[in-house]
Amino acid sequence: MYIKLSYNGSIVSTSAYPSRRISGNLYLDSYNELVIEVPDGSISYYDYDNPSYCRGKIRYIGNCFISYNDDDFESCKVGKVRYIGNTFVSYYDSDDGSYCRGKVRYVDNTLITYYDDEYESYKVGKVRYVGDTYIPA
Repeated sequence: MYIKLSYNGSIVSTSAYPSRRISGNLYLDSYNELVIEVPDGSISYYDYDNPSYCRGKIRYIGNCFISYNDDDFESCKVGKVRYIGNTFVSYYDSDDGSYCRGKVRYVDNTLITYYDDEYESYKVGKVRYVGDTYIPA
């Protein structure tokens, strides 16, 4: 099973299709969106007994546990996916430029970079590289 993770740190699909492998269980789909392989299984969700930052979000896919950044994190990171099973997702923080603040920085050891203010305005903030893979704007 493959899930699509947005560059803003939320799961947007549980029926994604990988196009090319980047590393480990990280892929890109045909639209250059992040796709992560997880074991097949039923989906369960966090409920109202859980903190607001994770309510209604996917908790398990089969036996793969999904966790989210909590209130101990900067506001630009709270509520975003932290772990998908053993896959760690980290984010740019408030010390980074506004064009990348709060967006996915690493999926495990794969660095994701974005176009900054030195590029044409239509490129600023869009994905530039996922690992060594160039993503045309």
